[in-house]
Formats: sequence, structure tokens, C-alpha cells
Amino acid sequence: MLSEDYSFVYQYAGASGQVGAMLFGTEDDEGEWSVKHDVLTLTGQKRTRRYLMPGYLAWSLYPGAISRHGELYIEKNRSPR
Repeated sequence: MLSEDYSFVYQYAGASGQVGAMLFGTEDDEGEWSVKHDVLTLTGQKRTRRYLMPGYLAWSLYPGAISRHGELYIEKNRSPR
């Protein structure tokens, strides 16, 4: 849930598999959110998530980013050797 004060709370619970062999999972996080161009960024205490918002003012996806379920995966900077 996104709040007007730029904070967010994220909670997920789900299950998958067949009856008798179900796998259950949960995830939660909280932190701050921001929007830059067409990317919503949730900077949480546990991890950072980025979501592409097509149609939000402009649409641009810079090279190297891959989308899965709407979340952007961006290559991290590598430290020099």
C-alpha cells in the first residue's frame, strides 16, 4: 500500500502446487516509494523493487532491463577488480 507520505507497506501470501503437496510462502516489507519517469521504485528494508508503469507520462526502458511479472531487473554495478 502506497501512502501520501511516500511510505509503503508490502505483504504477500500465497500457495502453489497440488493438494497434499502445497508449498506456502509469505513476504513482507516496508520503506519508501518514488516515481521517476515511468518507473515506480519501492526501496524497502529487505530489498528494492522496481516496476515499469507503461503509459505513465512516457515509456522508456533502458538497455539491459528485463521485466518479469512487471518487476524490473536491472544489472547491478560491478566493483572494479
